[in-house]
Amino acid sequence: GGFSVTNIRGSVNPDGSGSASGTLQIPGNNTPRISLTRSASGQIIGALSLSARLSGVEVQGAFTLSDSGLMGRGVVHTSPKPITDASISIGSGGAINGSGRLQLGSVNLGAQFSFAGGSCNISGSASVSPPPQDTPLAVYKFEGQIALQCVGGGKLGVVANGSVQRIGKLANQ
Repeated sequence: GGFSVTNIRGSVNPDGSGSASGTLQIPGNNTPRISLTRSASGQIIGALSLSARLSGVEVQGAFTLSDSGLMGRGVVHTSPKPITDASISIGSGGAINGSGRLQLGSVNLGAQFSFAGGSCNISGSASVSPPPQDTPLAVYKFEGQIALQCVGGGKLGVVANGSVQRIGKLANQ
């Protein structure tokens, strides 16, 4: 997967299998400890708990390192709301890709994301029809679509597209 592990310490069994621990090298000031296991056939898998700032966002979760790369489940801390229950893939250069859930009020949106260097892409949308808002002069009801977008630096933007119906409470409105 293009990653390096340094300071490896461990043991090897007579059949070639074994276990070890080391330090995973990822961009930034991130040097998480990783537990490694080697099968008798030579396949090496690493497991780690990660909390790191990569490509402008904080990523937390449980990850597995294999020949396919660094993959796991966790949270991507975008502002002002995090992407939770996320399936996350991290590249050796620090790029982050995946999908998860984002809670906006009572709306639970599916979100796809990618962060690399200074660029970001966040997408996801949902149809919404929230309860009407009652004011002293009128009742307002929104029906439409909300969509996610990245406005830079791991910050979320929400775009609403739809219609607002106004029902006046006074006879001459």
